[in-house]
Amino acid sequence: MIVTNYWNCAWRSLTKKKGFSVVNIVGLAIGMAAALLILTYVAFEYSYDDMHSRQDRIFRVEARFYENGELTDDWASSFAGYATAMKQNMSAVEDYTRVGSQYYPEQVVKYNELLYRETGIGYAEANFFDFFDFKLLKGNKESCLDGPNKVVITERIAQKYFKGADPIGKILVFRSNIGEEACEVTGIMEDMPINTHIRYNLLISYKTLPKWMDEYWYRHEVYSYVLLKSPALKKQVEDFMKEKEAQLKEKLLQNIQEVNGTKVIKFCAAMIPADAIKNIAFQLRGEITENLFFVAGTVFEGKPMLTVMLSDNLVAGGLKAGNLVKEAAKLIQGGGGGQPHFATAGGKNADGLPAAAS
Repeated sequence: MIVTNYWNCAWRSLTKKKGFSVVNIVGLAIGMAAALLILTYVAFEYSYDDMHSRQDRIFRVEARFYENGELTDDWASSFAGYATAMKQNMSAVEDYTRVGSQYYPEQVVKYNELLYRETGIGYAEANFFDFFDFKLLKGNKESCLDGPNKVVITERIAQKYFKGADPIGKILVFRSNIGEEACEVTGIMEDMPINTHIRYNLLISYKTLPKWMDEYWYRHEVYSYVLLKSPALKKQVEDFMKEKEAQLKEKLLQNIQEVNGTKVIKFCAAMIPADAIKNIAFQLRGEITENLFFVAGTVFEGKPMLTVMLSDNLVAGGLKAGNLVKEAAKLIQGGGGGQPHFATAGGKNADGLPAAAS
């Protein structure tokens, strides 16, 4: 009886001022709908990459560059040698994996008479399906990417090319600007969810990449991921990198020589990543704003690299870092280039590095 009275009172109040009631009800409905949409969107954003059981210990290795203390570049990709070097030199790193993502991510794929241009192509290491929890529907996750010329495809790609037939053991031909590569289909994975930043349609085995790219320290061609032994070790790893960079910078500053009013920093060493050299070069350029001539040579994983940095007044006087590094690169049997104030080069002949740096 009481509830009925409440209902009747409410109904009389609503019908008494119909226009006002409509505005209130519609406004309430819109507000509730907007709140639900916002909550759904926020929940979706927070769900990114949480499908991995070890997601709190998996970190992507990024490359960040600073000039005058300000961040100038923040790249998600890194050198191919980053992850392996971290595993070898940092006790906090339990495991790593890499995905070659910048090496022809778009190619023409052929099967018999079918020919399509595909995007979302990556080159994944053998432990990819152990490292991450993406579901492999067919194939052996231990061996499907172990060895060259193997490819794992999504369900969508399997249906697109094989129309319901079993694709395992079939050959897909990948065409790019450098030629053709025939790969055997060794696995089918579930279509990758949209709430992950790792999204590929075809994963070719990492060993299919050219040999020179395996531990390359000159271009940012891969996404590198490390698995730490504990999430709490993240800061320890970051501090280790900063400490090593600070020590290297101090060592470089000890090598300053003044030649005709120009501060010349010449340095040659082994086992120093090119990114560390680049970062320090830009820091020095911010601190020594005039008459800076910086040249560094380093050998990492057997590959020689050169870095040249010039202050603005030297560039204005006619010097060009790109031209200098191109000439010097001939002595290490390589090539390179860059901007007037900053340039890099890589090569094959480490024995020629001291002469090139000079």
